[in-house]
Amino acid sequence: MGGMMMVTRRYLLCLLLACSLFGQTSAYNWRAFAQNYIEAPEGQVSQLMFSPEDPIERMLCSLIANEVEKVQLMQFMVTNKKISDALVRKAGQGVSVELIIDGGNFDCPFSKVSYLRNNGITVHNHERVQTPFYQKLMHEKVIIFHNNMALPGGGSLVLFGSCNLTSSACRHNRENLYISNEAALVSRFIERFATAVTICESMLACRV
Repeated sequence: MGGMMMVTRRYLLCLLLACSLFGQTSAYNWRAFAQNYIEAPEGQVSQLMFSPEDPIERMLCSLIANEVEKVQLMQFMVTNKKISDALVRKAGQGVSVELIIDGGNFDCPFSKVSYLRNNGITVHNHERVQTPFYQKLMHEKVIIFHNNMALPGGGSLVLFGSCNLTSSACRHNRENLYISNEAALVSRFIERFATAVTICESMLACRV
């Protein structure tokens, strides 16, 4: 009996710690992720994170876990397993997950695109366009959360910067990632996402 109570006590302590960092709480602990925490007016999110100093991978998995409506991503490269697993879990909970990906991922042996597509995530292939001198890439790195419980009562967030969804970018490279809930900024990226989907669909139609 004593052993059972000790296990239960440890479980509850671990659960409380997890909730303080990752759970759907009304006071999200940004300080747990950003070493260079930025003080913002109450109700505003304006955080800048740097790799490899800040735990970007852990923060992204946390935000994905806190989303209750829709996640939209525009990414040049997706190879990170933990983030991919978090997206698949979220799609399995009925949350819409939509990804626009650079076409080069389909030739990358480490890409998670097929895994994501086969597990309920809508994937749009932004094909590379070859010109006489260079290739036009889909090189954006953007994540839009439409109703994220990391914000008190929920709300939208946009993340953008240099960081791909790869282990190298999140853990080793010198990268940056900006996080904001500014409505005008979020709205502009939602519009840009819709435009990119239209471009992907027109590329597909040209090949049919």
